[in-house]
Amino acid sequence: MNSRNSSQSGLVLWIVWAAMLGSLALYFVTLWILGQDASEIGADDAELVSMLTVVFATISVTMLGAIFAGRNFLFFRKFKAGDFDTLKQLRASYYIACIITWALVEAIAIYGFVLALLSEDINRFVWFAAPAALLFVFFFPKQSSLLKEYQQRHPGVPDDDTGDGGDAGW
Repeated sequence: MNSRNSSQSGLVLWIVWAAMLGSLALYFVTLWILGQDASEIGADDAELVSMLTVVFATISVTMLGAIFAGRNFLFFRKFKAGDFDTLKQLRASYYIACIITWALVEAIAIYGFVLALLSEDINRFVWFAAPAALLFVFFFPKQSSLLKEYQQRHPGVPDDDTGDGGDAGW
């Protein structure tokens, strides 16, 4: 794999991460635009919105625990145990863990989006989107530090793409 393909492959996670983080801004803009004439949307039942707020908050906290447990199960436990024989295996497992993490984080913001639509209160979105944005920042891609640690632990282990022990694909 040449260096051009290697750098493009390493950019994939950054692009996905930035797109998912950017979607939070799109939700906000959508709510702001809809809020200009909110008379046609929203739930008249304040009790329903209140109940959904509690349900979505509970689900979000539960998802936060699932995010940390899932990342550990899908990648970090295997990484610490040295279960990856090649950089290609390491990269694939890391990509899967990242994308699942980011999808769950974005779901937290979507709960706030739904609540804001139902309640006609953009603050309900902010309650969920702000923690989601912080989680996106916390879970930004960290391929280079993982690659360095992997190479220190496994000197000379060939990459499946090149067979030369290089860092292709990162």
